[in-house]
Amino acid sequence: MGRKIRRFGARTCILLTIVLLANGTALGKTPIGHEDSQGQTAAPGGGQSAWIKSISQHLETEFTLTTGIRSDDLDWSIAGNNVNYLSELTWSNVDSYQISLANRTQLKNRLYFRGAFNFAWIQDGTVRDSDYGQDNRGGEWSRSISDTTGDELWDLSGGGGYSFYFLQNRLTISPLVGLSYHKQNLRIQNGNQVVSGANPFGGSNPPATGPLDSRLDSTYFARWFGPWIGCDLRYRPKIKPNVYHAMELRLSLELHWADYYGEGNWNLRSDLAHPKSFEHETYGYGISITGQWLINIANQWDLTFSASHQDWSTDDGTDRKFLSGGGTTTTRLNKVNWESTSFMVGVTYHF
Repeated sequence: MGRKIRRFGARTCILLTIVLLANGTALGKTPIGHEDSQGQTAAPGGGQSAWIKSISQHLETEFTLTTGIRSDDLDWSIAGNNVNYLSELTWSNVDSYQISLANRTQLKNRLYFRGAFNFAWIQDGTVRDSDYGQDNRGGEWSRSISDTTGDELWDLSGGGGYSFYFLQNRLTISPLVGLSYHKQNLRIQNGNQVVSGANPFGGSNPPATGPLDSRLDSTYFARWFGPWIGCDLRYRPKIKPNVYHAMELRLSLELHWADYYGEGNWNLRSDLAHPKSFEHETYGYGISITGQWLINIANQWDLTFSASHQDWSTDDGTDRKFLSGGGTTTTRLNKVNWESTSFMVGVTYHF
């Protein structure tokens, strides 16, 4: 985990540097709730009725719709037969197209809420399945490389907190608490056996090297659910005389705790039950960082760029197999690791 935290820290510094360097202003109209060149809050429009104007004085809300690319990595392993790594699955470079809908709402300039929903279509990826006969991944006697495509990834998160203002209200800091739900649906198809040896534990041997059975269509889904604490920072560049500021920089930091559950269906394993061949249970934790750059392009409309990264791990847990003849067997689930990075572009509409 120390190596992951160091990598995460480096990525955080890079993202912060990019955000801080993007410190220009441009001509444009001030969105609702943004200050104009005289330091006043822009009204939503002179033609609105008095009661709508009254609400707008206490409530500022926005919706953001973005789309882009995403890349995920996930791995887990189990122990057994007196070895600490018996079998290991690694999904790498799982590339997806993602769409995201988010909302931010400020109530009476202090109470702050936000929520987001992400949905991603997996386009490509690889999965490695390795079996070992000795401790610490020694004596590898089976390895297959397969494709993962055609499934999806989900994220749902929401939280709220209280906002504090600094630098003449140009800097807003909002501590938050919330809940999040993340799900990865992963598939194993088009396999190729690249290492094939004798099973050191006396069971069935792996297939010969070469393409695996064309019927291979195994699945695994992972679910992360739990609370988080975090902080949102929003910065508006200083207003120059006779020029509307037209940019906002945002940074969101979150620390997560999660209940982890995984479930697999190894469709070619006749010794295991179907459609539920095994399940995983443990507890995890994660870090999430998101940076946004908003550029005002029209009244109430912003062009939005964002980049985000998540890094999750779990403690050791339980691997429970369900046998085709009935009954179960249990062994240790080693750590589960998940990383996700996305780059998005879209629009934000302010009410």
